[in-house]
Amino acid sequence: MNDFLHDPETGDLLLRNGDLVVGDATDKHHEDIVIFHKAWNHFDPLIGVGLSKYLLDEGGAPGLTRSIRVELERDGNRVENVLLEPDTITIVARYE
Repeated sequence: MNDFLHDPETGDLLLRNGDLVVGDATDKHHEDIVIFHKAWNHFDPLIGVGLSKYLLDEGGAPGLTRSIRVELERDGNRVENVLLEPDTITIVARYE
């Protein structure tokens, strides 16, 4: 999905020669959906996993995986895989 790109280090909008940079922002959209809690996105207040609520929940991995899958599909993705590892979440999904 094309959108304005963000600087990976600062999170600020990426500028090149004074112009906003447009490119594939699918990974950033996925990251936002996983991090955002419900109502954080004013364009779609019903979307969001709310990752922080799962961080201290023992045994919450199946629920987290399912929630990620449901929210990404709700946003128009075809989800192939969601893999949870101790320090990373790997998402294989693309917008249809």
